[in-house]
Amino acid sequence: MKKISILILLAIFGFQSPAYNPLQAQSTEKPDAIYKLIRQRYTVRRDGTSEYNYRKELTLLRNRAITAYADKGETFIVYNPAFQSLTVNECYTIRKDGSRVQTPKRAFVEQLPSDCQSCGRFNNLVELAIVHTALEYDCTIVLDYTITSRTDILQQKIQLTQDCPVERYEIIIDQPYDMDFYYSLQANGADISQPADKHTLHLVANNLRQSYADHYLPPSETIYPTLWFSNRTSVSPDMQQVRGKLPDAVNLINSERVRIRKLGNLSSHQRNLLLVEALRDYVADNIRTNNLPPSLLNHRSADAAQVWHSGCGTPYEKAITLAALLQQAGFYAYASLNEEHLLTADNKPFSLLTSDQATVTVVVDDSQLQLSASHTSTPSSPKPSTLTPEQTDSFVIYTIPSSDCPFDINPAYLPSHRSTPLQAARCDTTYSYKLPDDPHSLLKPVNLSYSVQGLGSISISIKQVGHHTEILKHLSIEHDIVSPEQYQDFRQMMIDWNQYNKIYLRK
Repeated sequence: MKKISILILLAIFGFQSPAYNPLQAQSTEKPDAIYKLIRQRYTVRRDGTSEYNYRKELTLLRNRAITAYADKGETFIVYNPAFQSLTVNECYTIRKDGSRVQTPKRAFVEQLPSDCQSCGRFNNLVELAIVHTALEYDCTIVLDYTITSRTDILQQKIQLTQDCPVERYEIIIDQPYDMDFYYSLQANGADISQPADKHTLHLVANNLRQSYADHYLPPSETIYPTLWFSNRTSVSPDMQQVRGKLPDAVNLINSERVRIRKLGNLSSHQRNLLLVEALRDYVADNIRTNNLPPSLLNHRSADAAQVWHSGCGTPYEKAITLAALLQQAGFYAYASLNEEHLLTADNKPFSLLTSDQATVTVVVDDSQLQLSASHTSTPSSPKPSTLTPEQTDSFVIYTIPSSDCPFDINPAYLPSHRSTPLQAARCDTTYSYKLPDDPHSLLKPVNLSYSVQGLGSISISIKQVGHHTEILKHLSIEHDIVSPEQYQDFRQMMIDWNQYNKIYLRK
């Protein structure tokens, strides 16, 4: 048995009480269903093939888990016939009285995964939809299947959580003793044990609470038990290169340059930022994102030209395409995995490619920017020096732009009470405007200012000064994560900050 060291990464926030455990801060409401067992088994063979076996035993407890709008009555299995085959070993329902009902053949339907329907490059993938039958209260769905792959690469990230509780979650990995294997476990307070057996890895987690449904949660690996593992020290080399020219992109780049020149008197740096933002937006908005795991594509990626012409790609493929587009525009840019050597075993860093790691680094006038090709969040456009009014019959309305803080939180999604951490970001932003107007047109002056120790501060001033309305808004957040103890103060801050985004002046 090969000895393997393990790095346990504990999610401990400095601002939290040591006794705080997010797994214990769950609702006591009766769940819709409960997993009696989830077992995932990975087997690597010396002939270069591997098997993935999955088994679940799911008991349905409430009507919401059975009706059509829930997902518990169906299972969807996606595989790639180019190098994989699927075998369903067992599929039946144990009714409340103990009788067993086999799932009929007509309940197995092969179809194209919905995420691939608008992307011809992925039309060879198959999704097996299983409609479970004989469902009733307290019945148990049993499903066991195996996917055999013509590859011996293991690279996976598994979060040991579901949207309903799990009584027992097992992960078993078995491969030849002389093959490399690295893994890292972040337990986050879960009851996880390692049985003494001959497997490369055998983990058992008991009595896992269901996942959270709150908005603005921190990265899932900081609040849920998470396992990373790989039998390679790095990803496939072809997934780390920007390859392929984009001949059709020349017109796009030139037209954006012309549009930006027409915006007025901007500095060279501002024009470059706007060009980078426009090209990033084009890739994000016009190339469809397919969130397929790298393992489903045999850890291979298409080159930039293929992604560009097909109009679709995985997050990492879109990052490669954006990097190629920025290079053609004259910037130094490259796609990366953004790993920061987080994963370590046997005192060695190991790589793991997941869809949420794809980023692009671009240098603009000696400044580095980190971009995502899957959404439009950064960089931000320069703040306008003046506000453009909107005219109505009775009012003149000025809209203050959104904060340039690296988060956008809508107070409508913040309930009055919260037991989980909240993802924010450190920021220090100020808006200052002077609106010309009649001295009697201001509806209501505002003078709001307060600070919360360990959280941040806010100040908003709207007042009439001579023939002008002066607006000053300042927001400072000191931490990336807001603890449950700080939540009420943070929520009030967001309510106050967003309350004065529109200024109404009487005509």
